[in-house]
Amino acid sequence: MIAVVIAVVIAPVTEELTFRGVLLKSMGNRSRRAIIVVTALVFAAFHVVGLDPAHLLQASAVVLPQLFIVGVALAWVTLRTNRLGPAIFLHSGFNLLAALVLLIPPEALGIKT
Repeated sequence: MIAVVIAVVIAPVTEELTFRGVLLKSMGNRSRRAIIVVTALVFAAFHVVGLDPAHLLQASAVVLPQLFIVGVALAWVTLRTNRLGPAIFLHSGFNLLAALVLLIPPEALGIKT
């Protein structure tokens, strides 16, 4: 339960402060497209740090595209609203959905363990 709270509350706040608050704002006068792409790439890359080196390539192939897309959406909404709140809310929702999917028992999905 603590892991879910961290994933749904603490991680979105700290990550949005870092990636959209500091990094995005520090890119100031660059084009919106460049800001969105760079912050999304850094956001996605951050999430593969610490993955098992033996499976890094396979895990990256699965994780990087979806996190890049999420990073694009979060950067876009931050630029559009000029506020971090909406990005934090969306990030929390994404993490909550991921946590709920991970908590589904394999048997409920028809997966034999």
